[in-house]
Amino acid sequence: MEENNKEPVKEMAQEEQYKAPEQKTTNEFQEQNPESKFKPLGEVKEKAPKKKKSKVGVIIFILLLLVAIIVGLVYYYFKVYTNPTAMYQKILKARITSLAESPDEMTTIKAKAKLDADLNLNESYMETGVEELLNLINKTDATIEIQMDTNEKKAYLKFDSNYENEELLNFDLLFDTQSRGTYLKIEQFFDKVLEVEMDDSYYDELEEALEIEKETAGQKLSRSKAVGILNTEFEKIIKDEYCSKEKEKITVNSQEINADKYILKITYEELREELITALENLKNNDEFLNCFEEKENKREELQEAIDEIKAERTQEATIYINLYKTGIKQEFVRVDFVVESNEEKITFKVEKAEETYKFEMFSEEETYCAGTLGIEKVDETTTKINLKLEIEEVGTIALNMEYGVVLNEPIDTMEIENTVNIEELSEADMLKLYENLQKSKLYDVFEEFIAISSENSGLEENVEIETPNITSDRTKNDIEKNISISGELTEKANLVVFAKNNNTTSVDMEIEVEFYDANGKILGSSSDDLIAVGSGREVAIEMWNTPTNFDTYKIYVDAEKTYETDYFNQIEMVHNNNGTNIVVQVKNNSEDTIEFMTVSVVYYNEGKVVGITDGIVSDIKPGRSGNFNLDYPYNSEYENVKFDDYKVFVTEAYSYNW
Repeated sequence: MEENNKEPVKEMAQEEQYKAPEQKTTNEFQEQNPESKFKPLGEVKEKAPKKKKSKVGVIIFILLLLVAIIVGLVYYYFKVYTNPTAMYQKILKARITSLAESPDEMTTIKAKAKLDADLNLNESYMETGVEELLNLINKTDATIEIQMDTNEKKAYLKFDSNYENEELLNFDLLFDTQSRGTYLKIEQFFDKVLEVEMDDSYYDELEEALEIEKETAGQKLSRSKAVGILNTEFEKIIKDEYCSKEKEKITVNSQEINADKYILKITYEELREELITALENLKNNDEFLNCFEEKENKREELQEAIDEIKAERTQEATIYINLYKTGIKQEFVRVDFVVESNEEKITFKVEKAEETYKFEMFSEEETYCAGTLGIEKVDETTTKINLKLEIEEVGTIALNMEYGVVLNEPIDTMEIENTVNIEELSEADMLKLYENLQKSKLYDVFEEFIAISSENSGLEENVEIETPNITSDRTKNDIEKNISISGELTEKANLVVFAKNNNTTSVDMEIEVEFYDANGKILGSSSDDLIAVGSGREVAIEMWNTPTNFDTYKIYVDAEKTYETDYFNQIEMVHNNNGTNIVVQVKNNSEDTIEFMTVSVVYYNEGKVVGITDGIVSDIKPGRSGNFNLDYPYNSEYENVKFDDYKVFVTEAYSYNW
């Protein structure tokens, strides 16, 4: 035990008087403390009589303070709150910030949506079977719920449907990536759980989709910083010369009101250049790129976005956003989105009416569609949406949806003890399934639908109806066999697929490519669709998702006879290399408007493919031309590739038969 050398403290008696320290005079204190600016407490000067303070100074100070506050509020109101440039910048900033927000940390998610519809089409659309199909849709309501557990790596799908308030089809589907099992429960037809065989690659993809990386504090900081830089760059797009404000009398809910009209006016070319500038600045901003782990990948993504914008066809159009607000609170009452060109002016108007939004899309000559959208917040997790849409020359559509999302609650479970593999069902099991199906409402509805469709089409029941997407002399496999496929790599290391339709009919194609490494392991895949490729036509498309450093690839084609109208035999093409880009003009010699037309240009050097560019135009009227200005291709270093020849492919020229 250490010895305590401190003297004991004597407790002072309660009645003992406190002895004040000896007082010093000012001179004595200053002699001992020459640096001190304070006087000793002991010397107290005689107090002078207090003067009565005037209240005028205080009042003036308060008035000045109030004036400063009012001036500040007025400045904010007129320079920020009601300034058109600041207002549109604020809207843009809010949208960028909300889109870049990281989702709440979650381990489970349960998303549920209930939908019913009421469709009424005009008589011109009531072809054979359409009315029966509409009745089926209108009398049916469906609820779908998707549940996911990111820890257990499970996904649960629940589907319930009713026809005229009677059970139609209900089932549960469980995907368990850890046990590599998929289980189907249809209690209305079968009392056992069915095990469904799935390929391992499917479970790998699902497991990857369920993998959620938790965001670290550093990542949150980087994301916040990146969002701030994004906001700064894109706010620069909203310049004073594009924004203005004026007063206007408008009619809202059948009442004429005075409103502040905030106008954002920008031409298509101005917007295009502003976007390119913003993306270029981000691409060259190391502070922004350093916010991402894969800095160079992000730079490449930005360059690809720039190239896509540059490849867009030049348009002589002006875009207007007119936002109408009223009152001191500047409450929103209407917004107009307007696109104006030399040929036409199209307006999409949205008007607020209490909890409902009215909208209308029209030109100077006609109204295309109009309707209402109601949004009701039921509780913290559930929202109701009611949409009513009237489309000119088509009919009316009403959709009622209720949806909700719940996080971090345990997902449902499925008892899988009484399980049978779907491939091993016994004859007794199959008979039981069929008997239950015959007793169900689903079977009744199906039979009624087939019977009415057959009666309206003038066919007797049990007459075999030819499938419309299969030609009379070929099966679907025969169609695919008559399509020749090849592939070549560009200098950018993207795969170009050439496909020729050797069938006697136009076909829709889906082209999918799988890429493998030297060990035969899959590295990735890429796919694209082509609509109404004409008979005898060869097309070329670029596989944008071509992975780097692959060794081999496999090309697959799914094809079927098209439902759409192709115009390959009614177009005329000319093209020219003007020294800067390839100009392609495709004239529509038909009597119809061609809704979609796509063109690809493949570039060669010494007979080898070195690059590809493509473009799309829409709504080419009879006698008019689709015009394409396609930039030269570039390599992985974003340098123009050297080429000595090129070939132009019209890959699509079609209209929908709706």
